[in-house]
Amino acid sequence: MTRTRTIRQRTTIFNPQSSHEGIIKHLNQTNLQLQSIDNINNNNNQFIIENRYTIKLDTNQQYNHIGQFRLQTKFNRTKDLGDKIFPTEFNHGINLYINPHSRVQTEEDVVVFHKQVKKLLYELIGIEVDNSMLINNHNSLYYHNVNPINLNTTHELFKGMKLLEEDDDYEVILNDDKLVIRQVVRDVSSVQFNTEEGIYKEIGLFLIDNSISNTNDDIVLAGLRVILDNNNESESKNVHQTMFHIKPRHRYLNTSIHSEIIPKTGLHPILKTTFPNNANTTTTINITDDDVEECRLYYYINLESSFIFDQFQSIPENFNLIINNGIKNLELPNYKIQNWGNEILFESNQPFSNVPNPIEFTLHSRYQLPNQSRAYTKISNSLPMIFVGCNVNEANLLDKSPFDTHSSIGGNYEVYFTPDTVFYHFDHDLESNVVVEIPNGMSRFEDVNYVTTLAVVVGMGMVLVAVLMKVLKRGGTGEVVSKQKKNE
Repeated sequence: MTRTRTIRQRTTIFNPQSSHEGIIKHLNQTNLQLQSIDNINNNNNQFIIENRYTIKLDTNQQYNHIGQFRLQTKFNRTKDLGDKIFPTEFNHGINLYINPHSRVQTEEDVVVFHKQVKKLLYELIGIEVDNSMLINNHNSLYYHNVNPINLNTTHELFKGMKLLEEDDDYEVILNDDKLVIRQVVRDVSSVQFNTEEGIYKEIGLFLIDNSISNTNDDIVLAGLRVILDNNNESESKNVHQTMFHIKPRHRYLNTSIHSEIIPKTGLHPILKTTFPNNANTTTTINITDDDVEECRLYYYINLESSFIFDQFQSIPENFNLIINNGIKNLELPNYKIQNWGNEILFESNQPFSNVPNPIEFTLHSRYQLPNQSRAYTKISNSLPMIFVGCNVNEANLLDKSPFDTHSSIGGNYEVYFTPDTVFYHFDHDLESNVVVEIPNGMSRFEDVNYVTTLAVVVGMGMVLVAVLMKVLKRGGTGEVVSKQKKNE
């Protein structure tokens, strides 16, 4: 594969302080150096950085059957102030969305498409995903894995980029001849940038200016943009004082929720999610942003294949089922399942001021393979994503934000909502988890082999005894008849 060497790098540094004073250590036409106040005074005010690289590929023969490829990976962490600017509101773990190119017309083309996807994914994160593991979602093929994996930053697609192989959330988007990589890096104390041949760099340093606006629907960012490009001749031309407003699509509620499995073992666990006022049977959520119109509470979860979702019996009380993509067979054991699992979305049917508390989602466990060394199989699942979806006015401003991640595919639940929807997110506490121990049979191969052999031997012995007795019986009857004939 060949490509042009034109790479556009847009790096945005979020400064959580109220001032940029003392942060810029060096700035000229070719170099920018920044040091966080945290690194000086040992406070918790380090930078949060979004790196976004865009490349126009010259030719793309290795992946020419892939029309859309979006890989979103999120690591387990608590939310921070940076989420208001750089949202990564997709499910914990690996989320892959793919569509074939329009040139894919025949069955042979489809085979090539899946081979190219399998090859690319293995090269990027080292796992093999067959087409049998994928499920259909709204408008793409979808794969989910609860275990996040770091990106292979040495891949040839990333040549010339400075990506980190640490537990940082990232996205890789490949659309025909365009490649976009987005990585959000946290806890950065110092950073520097230099001009490089073939890379156009736009570096932004911003803080939130609460003196102008202090609401969720209007965030004001103030700072500067620095252009590092070999074509710049003077410092005055490459530094731009900048202030702009963003209307975030993803917003955050100051409410922590807790999710856990009850009981921890068994074939019929319940996933229980509790709001802070757990003494009440309902909870009230207040959203006061001026642009909000109608709101509903939603519950989204990716359910691993070890669990059965019964759409007629497992819907949480006061919710309606909106989406159920994936496995529909309720009988097969887990080792007979090929798909990764189910994608499920519920909508509350209660008034927004009357949210049920707790939310209980009844699961059913599939039978696991017998294991000679343990009585239980431990299964980990992603936490449910519980959020409020609202229609807003002036929705056309949502995608004007340079940090908006809305796309035609991907984003888990996001693809099921219209573009004028904003999302208010709850944050799970650190103790939340979805881990179940499912009982499995305990047996050793030698034991099974011994019992099977013994059963066969006993069975054959019983057959031989039955045949022998039948022969002896027939022989005795003939002898009596002969004696009777003699007497006659």
